[in-house]
Amino acid sequence: RPADGSARYRDRWLAFRFRSRQSTPVNIFPAWLGLALVMGSAFSAEKAPVELAGVNYRLASTQVGADGSVTNEYVPANETIDAWTTLLAVRHWPKNDSLRTVAGAWLKMIEPLLSRDVQAFDANGPKAGNDRIVEAWISAPDKSYIEINLHRFVREEGTPGVKAYQFAQKIK
Repeated sequence: RPADGSARYRDRWLAFRFRSRQSTPVNIFPAWLGLALVMGSAFSAEKAPVELAGVNYRLASTQVGADGSVTNEYVPANETIDAWTTLLAVRHWPKNDSLRTVAGAWLKMIEPLLSRDVQAFDANGPKAGNDRIVEAWISAPDKSYIEINLHRFVREEGTPGVKAYQFAQKIK
């Protein structure tokens, strides 16, 4: 096992389970990585519905930033962007090649809302340094819920800039 704890992190998330609305245990980590692969390979076609762990998600919001960044957010088919239980998102910063800059700006933005310390882990293998996973627990501004977030910040071969894949779940 690597001394940096990345294998411990992987093992922890492989064991992580959450319950869907049907109270069926689902191992989310492999599905979440699958989402990143599917959505990453079809970034231009992301308006199509996405299925993850038996839940159908639809594109609920698209935002284009002044810096050229694009954010697509997906919610379960029967929910809205204002009232969701789980959320998937893909963010792309085509003009920024620095994971550190992109992830740092995101962390600075959410810092006032953090309900516990952020955990960050480098990926193993050939993408080391270009692939980072961040776990953040965020409180709603009114403290009505906690949002568990997994973000994978990555530089992908053949795609300019940095992408981030997000899975979020609200806990009331």
